[in-house]
Order: sequence, then structure tokens, then C-alpha cells
Amino acid sequence: MGGVQAIPERWLARLELRDVITELAQDLYDYPDWPIGEYVPETPQSRLIFAKYPGC
Repeated sequence: MGGVQAIPERWLARLELRDVITELAQDLYDYPDWPIGEYVPETPQSRLIFAKYPGC
């Protein structure tokens, strides 16, 4: 709710895979309507998601 600014820097500094978590969080924020799941119809958007996040 408060964004990354609400998390103490000392916690973020020690976070493993911080860049990956940040990218995933940004993708979810930027594209909240991305269809995710086993039974998603194949569309250009779903192909993009599956290419970037295989197994979702």
C-alpha cells in the first residue's frame, strides 16, 4: 500500500534477487489485467507473459 518507500532500506539491501522481485512487481502493477493461468486463451498478450514467465 505504501510502495517500496514504506520498506526500510536495511531490509531491501539484504534482499536476494531484489532486481527480479522489483521487475515482477512492476510488471504486475503496469499490467494488472494480464491473464495468468493454465486455461488462458492464446493471445499476443498471453504469449508475451508465457515467454517472460514460463510456467505461470
